Amino acid sequence: NKLFGWQQSYTLSPAFFIPFVKKKQKGNWGKGYKSPSLYQIYGDGGTYVVENKDLKPEENTGYDFGIEQPILEYVTIELTYFTNKYRNMIDYDSSSWPGKYVNIGEVITKGYESSVSVKPIEALTLSGGYTYLEATDESTNKQLYRRPKHQGFAMVTCRFNALTITISGTYVGTTKDSYFDSSTFTTIEKTLDSYCKADLAINYALTPQVTLNAKAENITNKKYYHVYGYAMPQRSYYVGLKATL
Repeated sequence: NKLFGWQQSYTLSPAFFIPFVKKKQKGNWGKGYKSPSLYQIYGDGGTYVVENKDLKPEENTGYDFGIEQPILEYVTIELTYFTNKYRNMIDYDSSSWPGKYVNIGEVITKGYESSVSVKPIEALTLSGGYTYLEATDESTNKQLYRRPKHQGFAMVTCRFNALTITISGTYVGTTKDSYFDSSTFTTIEKTLDSYCKADLAINYALTPQVTLNAKAENITNKKYYHVYGYAMPQRSYYVGLKATL
């Protein structure tokens, strides 16, 4: 990077399989690095994001370890614990006007992921999972904005020869967010409601090389937010064609 020089990142990913109980133990350890974007450093030249050439690159060290265990040949359970430590994490500061991107010191994220997959017959797969996340700003001891503590999903996949149908549901718990009130020149903290969203996807193999894809997202037309004040799309439909040469 012309501004921040050379950086190195490392990843180590061991896995061990125990044949007698068919258990897989796996883990990852690594270091990461992320330079500030041009937009974060120089802003857009307008009045909403200001220039900030003092930003430092974001660095992180993280690891995870878990197990994968099949049961009765058609059930598979996975459980993973993870933790990441970020230094000089880049985040948007709305406490002043105009806002700008800043380094917020050290942030620790940790939690666990669990999932289960059931395949009672060859044509049917049932799966689900849950993620618990703690993302804490060490300088304030508060949960980071827009990082839900609780998330989950459920999925049903049916296969009929060339046709595959997948119905999925997603749950996202409450999150914290904030915005700058230009009338009072103060930062207002808000709690975004939890929500459940359902999607439908259909794939049909016209030939071994050509697949017709169709999907409907947010089929219950749920109104929800990832960022306060910016509603996510309502019910949406997509159709596509995929060809492999």
